[in-house]
Amino acid sequence: MNFLDELNEAFTEGSRMEIKIRKKENNIIFKVIDRDNKEISGVKIFFNNALIGKTDNKGCLIIGRDNIPKKGVVKAVIGLYSAKKIL
Repeated sequence: MNFLDELNEAFTEGSRMEIKIRKKENNIIFKVIDRDNKEISGVKIFFNNALIGKTDNKGCLIIGRDNIPKKGVVKAVIGLYSAKKIL
């Protein structure tokens, strides 16, 4: 397998990651899971290309609702894998 095949496979694998967004009281909870519904820790979460934090050992990142705009693009990145969601 050459480098381009490996890269394409890596991006295909990245689609296995999903961001779940929940609004609870004054917080927004970002949860990153894989296809098997297992939480992924250590994932960097970006909002409109600005880093807002990393997920904890339960795959969650909790941010105050006042700290981020109401609309934008949420992106989760770990290694070559990424997932996007529009808020």
